[in-house]
Amino acid sequence: MLFGDPILNSELLRLRSDLAYARLKARLLDLKHKLTEREPFDFVSAAKEGPTLLVGEGNLSFALSLASRMGSAASMLKATTYETRSNISNVAKNNAARLSKLGSPVLHGVDARRLEERFPVTRFKLVVFQFPNVASRRPLHGRNPNHVLIRRFLRSARHVLANNGRVAITVIDSPHYDGTFSMHEAAAWAGLSPPRIHPFWTGDHPSYTHSNTQDENESALVRQDKLQTYVFEE
Repeated sequence: MLFGDPILNSELLRLRSDLAYARLKARLLDLKHKLTEREPFDFVSAAKEGPTLLVGEGNLSFALSLASRMGSAASMLKATTYETRSNISNVAKNNAARLSKLGSPVLHGVDARRLEERFPVTRFKLVVFQFPNVASRRPLHGRNPNHVLIRRFLRSARHVLANNGRVAITVIDSPHYDGTFSMHEAAAWAGLSPPRIHPFWTGDHPSYTHSNTQDENESALVRQDKLQTYVFEE
């Protein structure tokens, strides 16, 4: 119902918009609860199922934590960093050398938003992105750049997935990040199924030392935040 007073009409439309947004958030929260698993995602077992790609690895410690537990299957694990080799840390260089000894190749300068350009033929059973984060907070297309990053990554990852392949993203479990990443909407946008959500327990990966893009003291692992892994399928 609209009124003759334009101010009242404007307020009514705003209230309708707020109500629609609140209802959408409630539906997404309900969906999140329904899709949440009790057990953490088994990265090691999943990585042993076939070729596995890790993107945005930073110091490469997560890749090393997996490869060291995969035995001969470590050769199926491919770790990548966004930074070029000349720009990675000494810790990352050391971890890269250790990964090489385990048989896991390491590539640098890989953009998680354009994986199909770097891997036009190779198809992966699992693609993993741990704590995706854009250092800039400047809006991109009017949205938080991390919001845009997730969508572009999922769409790109879908292009390099093998049949029955999966994509895993670990993030902080909080309403703020739920809103920033909007994982369920991102999945639909990229043509993937609604994600299953698993708790991520740092104790399962004792050698993993995640560093934040801007400040390692802001790392989710350092702060011991509650964490979760979203797992997507086609």
